[in-house]
Amino acid sequence: MARLTFLFLCGTIVFLFALSIYGTILMVSAPTPLGIFMTTGLAIAALAIIYCMRLSSEIRANLALLISAVVFGVFSIQTIAIIFLQNNSDKIVPPQTIFKKVMELRDQGSEAYPTVFPWVFIRGNETVSVEGRNILPLSGIGGKRTVYCNETGRFLVYTADEYGFLNPQSAWQNQDIDVLLVGDSFAQGACVPPEDNIAAQLRRKVSTISIGMGGNGPLLMLAGLREFLSKTQAKTIMWLYFEGNDLYELEHEKKNSRLQLYLNKSSFRQNNWKHQKALNNFLINYAEKKISAQKKLIELKSFHERPSQRFIGFLMLRPLRNLIGLRASHTPQEAENVDRKPFNIGNADFSTFTRVLKRARDDVHGQGAKFIFIYLPDHLTRGSKPAQIHAYKKIVKIVERLKIPLLDMRAAFSVRNDLPLLFSCENCHYSSHGYAVVARAIEKFVSAIN
Repeated sequence: MARLTFLFLCGTIVFLFALSIYGTILMVSAPTPLGIFMTTGLAIAALAIIYCMRLSSEIRANLALLISAVVFGVFSIQTIAIIFLQNNSDKIVPPQTIFKKVMELRDQGSEAYPTVFPWVFIRGNETVSVEGRNILPLSGIGGKRTVYCNETGRFLVYTADEYGFLNPQSAWQNQDIDVLLVGDSFAQGACVPPEDNIAAQLRRKVSTISIGMGGNGPLLMLAGLREFLSKTQAKTIMWLYFEGNDLYELEHEKKNSRLQLYLNKSSFRQNNWKHQKALNNFLINYAEKKISAQKKLIELKSFHERPSQRFIGFLMLRPLRNLIGLRASHTPQEAENVDRKPFNIGNADFSTFTRVLKRARDDVHGQGAKFIFIYLPDHLTRGSKPAQIHAYKKIVKIVERLKIPLLDMRAAFSVRNDLPLLFSCENCHYSSHGYAVVARAIEKFVSAIN
């Protein structure tokens, strides 16, 4: 028994040191606090067992039993976690899968790109130098085949219009635009076929253009409105506010000096649409760098999918750590989202939002157009939290105080008996049916106020 205990503890020491060394090698290029903690902890545990080897045989036997019980328990939990992950995988497709789709289209001869969102340039005040002027991109890559998202089992792939938005190629040639949609991914039409988004459904009756881009918050929406309002000469502007993250986006946007110019100077413009060729070159170069980085990530993932690496990952508790959110490294997309975590919404944020909305209203009225505010709800199982209800009431009061016509889709959604069908999944965007419900409500609302 004593010899068996000795061999077991020796094997445990070797195993812990091996995992520590392996983890250290993996982290050489991108060390993280959690990764350092894990590899150091494994080494310390091995040293602690070496120290215990000097103690009595009874203590060594108890230690071996304790280690056996802990290992059995942890790996049993992990096995259950693996089954759970397989049976409850999220419908939202990870970024590397989107890039796989891009590369698949390229292999078929199509010049495809992932969607490039304006918000990614907000953090570092990044701009494009055009003829000696700095310009912040407010749209995607114009005129190129674009891959966005997949929440239904089918990728949203579209050819962007000349300015990088999700509209038909001929949309901007129309000199008589009825409706201009301003907003984020919901205004863009995320994750459903192009013919099913809000703009497309409105377009069946009135000429409509959307300048929505995923990740846009109120200040990016104001900037896009200022730049493209005069270009469209639209009769009605619809501000699509999404309660799930618009105020959170504003927290990051208000730190951007160039976006602040749109808020503080009514005459400020970058004239983005006049510089789309230069912006395209910049955005294509940016996208190519991302594609290159994702190729390496996909290759690394393929390496980890090998049976030997899956086994090592099992030993290092990777499935369990993924489930509880403890990862030793971040994907590039996760690294980009580090500073996009929720914050506590306060009165100062509502005050800033009021200023943004008032500026947008004044810009629209200054062109003689109508301005309509459309409140889009999050999935109501999450939107029923006290803080979100408080924010909802505050936003409604702000809109009413500014005397802006309000279409409250939160109230409209809450009385429907087909709520689950309005979303592609609980953590997803609206389904085609959900977008259709919003489009029909808009048509009725506009008809009622005209």
